[in-house]
Amino acid sequence: MILYSSIQKLLKSEDGKVIIPENVFKFLITSYLKTVPFDETAYLRANPDVDAAIHRGELKSGHDHFIRVGFFEGRDTDGKEFDEKWYLKNNPDVAASVLRGEWTNGKMHWLSVGRAELRAPSRALEPVYDTWRSFCAA
Repeated sequence: MILYSSIQKLLKSEDGKVIIPENVFKFLITSYLKTVPFDETAYLRANPDVDAAIHRGELKSGHDHFIRVGFFEGRDTDGKEFDEKWYLKNNPDVAASVLRGEWTNGKMHWLSVGRAELRAPSRALEPVYDTWRSFCAA
């Protein structure tokens, strides 16, 4: 009951929406990220500055960096989450812009714009992005 009371004090409802402090939001996101599969080697390959900082003893690991900082910076995990063929097929506007030379490829679009627009990067992640879009639209 004490935990419930503490949580209720943190939350404020406005028009059916819950507002939480940024530090609570970051705690929830980082807790979730700890459960998601992560490819350390791919992340370090995509983020050589992180790899160098680990070798200098400044960081514990790439995974730790991603959870605490990298996710919030929008760092590329260079994992298997992006499917170029699927993305272009399911985003014909992006495919057309790639053909016009506005983007090098679909992945560059997704990293720069599509991710922020909550466009799914692959069929496997489509349900997750659909859920986020529905939350954001509410």
